[in-house]
Amino acid sequence: MQTFTIGLGHRLWTQVFTCNPLVRGSDRFEVLVRGLAVLLAVVSIPVAGAIGTSVHDARTRVYAEETLTRHEVVATAVADSVMVAQPRDALSTARAKWSVSGREHTGVVAWSGRAQIGDQQAIWVNDTGANVGPPSGLGRADGDAIAIAILVWFGVANACAALVYGVTCWLNRWRLAQWDRQIDDFRANDGRTNHQ
Repeated sequence: MQTFTIGLGHRLWTQVFTCNPLVRGSDRFEVLVRGLAVLLAVVSIPVAGAIGTSVHDARTRVYAEETLTRHEVVATAVADSVMVAQPRDALSTARAKWSVSGREHTGVVAWSGRAQIGDQQAIWVNDTGANVGPPSGLGRADGDAIAIAILVWFGVANACAALVYGVTCWLNRWRLAQWDRQIDDFRANDGRTNHQ
């Protein structure tokens, strides 16, 4: 019959608490640093979630305000459109006029195709009449919050991993230097142990 035990399982964790003379102090220190890094990465999960929640609340307010302050009006082209080169494709723009709250506004508007004088198209404007894009949907706040929370957690996890890597590299260099010193001392005494 085979038995399985559930627990920490890895012998590294038991090295911290044993009195084994073969376990060096540097090994214990390395295991403690790894354990603290894992603990910090786990503890940072709810912190990242709280940051994501606050970002969600803030973005939801901003996007809700956008839906209240932006509305569609009809713009009329006052000049023929001009093709503007973009990184992926060409964009057609035309000088147009529109009216908001009885005030006439003019500006350059992105057009859905080639425009001629007198062509009309719906555009999004804010309360002051400035040409702005359509309001962001409230669902965008969810994506923003999730992205920020994941970025915060990955930042903490990467910092922990870098700390463990740096400590491990430093300890390995220190151990190799210590071994080199001991080998040099051994050679200096013609292979005999120094009992002075």
